[in-house]
Amino acid sequence: MSPYSARLNRGLAPDYAAGVSVRELFGVWGSGFNTDRDDLCVDFDQRGLRLRMSRFFRGDYDDDFRRRYSLRPSSSYDPEAKRNALQYDAKAIRLCLSRPFDHRSVYYQPGFTSRPVADVMAHMLRPNLALIAARQTKETFAVLATRLIAMHKIVTVYDRSSLFPLYVYPGTGDTISRDQRIEEAVKAAVVSGLGAAAQERLRLAVKELFPNAEYPRWPNLDPLSLADLQQRLGLRFLPDGQGDLADTFGPEDVFAYIYAVLHCPTYRTRYADFLKRDFPRVPFTSNRELFANLALKGRDLVALHLMESPMLETLITSFPEPGSDKVERVAYNDNQRRVYINKIQYFDGVPKQVWEFHVGGYQVCEKWLKDRKDRKLDNNDLTHYQKIVVALHETIRLMAEIDALVPSWPLT
Repeated sequence: MSPYSARLNRGLAPDYAAGVSVRELFGVWGSGFNTDRDDLCVDFDQRGLRLRMSRFFRGDYDDDFRRRYSLRPSSSYDPEAKRNALQYDAKAIRLCLSRPFDHRSVYYQPGFTSRPVADVMAHMLRPNLALIAARQTKETFAVLATRLIAMHKIVTVYDRSSLFPLYVYPGTGDTISRDQRIEEAVKAAVVSGLGAAAQERLRLAVKELFPNAEYPRWPNLDPLSLADLQQRLGLRFLPDGQGDLADTFGPEDVFAYIYAVLHCPTYRTRYADFLKRDFPRVPFTSNRELFANLALKGRDLVALHLMESPMLETLITSFPEPGSDKVERVAYNDNQRRVYINKIQYFDGVPKQVWEFHVGGYQVCEKWLKDRKDRKLDNNDLTHYQKIVVALHETIRLMAEIDALVPSWPLT
């Protein structure tokens, strides 16, 4: 770090520290999962993965299969030994996020999967939303939203990415009681060193925020932070979903606000050195209008990154040339704004800033195609790629609009 950066950090440290770390805000979180045998357990094609895994569990294969899918035991993982203790489960074939905007099928089965991080991923096997962030990185800071279980290299190439679910579900039964959550929150507070007075504030906050005795799922957000935000904004907290942002706000509004702030270019530049060394800290505003406007922009960003936004239906590119549809060599032509996948075929009309856009260490438009080298793209692939272009194009626009919304830093 340069002497200038060190002086700058000392000056910014107090207002950055005033924000809440995402690891304190989200009670349940953990690393993305590892299979340790991606060639065996992960595939673009769900049917192919199902056939391969059922064959593997039957033991119906030869030495060539064993070599191809690296079944030889390593010091940390022995896939055949793990398999022998289990049975094939068709329900273990699931969709996962493997890289930014890259959805693949995975055989995910705790007990077989090398590092399943099951206490976190279990909540993502039901309707949910999660933030993905890194504790530390040498790359450009990034976060991403997902509804899927996620692997461990989503916003980072070299470091581990962690996942923060927005909701937690009961381990057994159909509901989570308020009293149960109070006791869980107090136990966590004791572990983190909160004294008796803070524990009592926590109990009161939970009772105020959650008026019902039972809930089917619970927001995975620190009750003290929610109570503080409710008081700051003068809005009533709803335990699930979104509020109207005029009288109420919900967990998904808090998530959207966080997502907008973490995509703010000035935030990323101002706190760049801090963001490389630990999980991001989120500054909460007391300005109701600013909170609402940022939450609305965050909602749009989240929908884009989940590939759920209606904006994705209006494509800005084309794939005009007939051919093999096979990815052979990926290259961008600056003058023509074309992304070539082979000598003949290309995506036309891809803006340069979209082609160059990174999520963490990944140049998304290049990475997605290069990971499919020697594969034939089907119609779903061709459409998905063009929707990625729209998502990134709109992300660039929204990030600029988020920057313009914030009147000054630090946020107040």
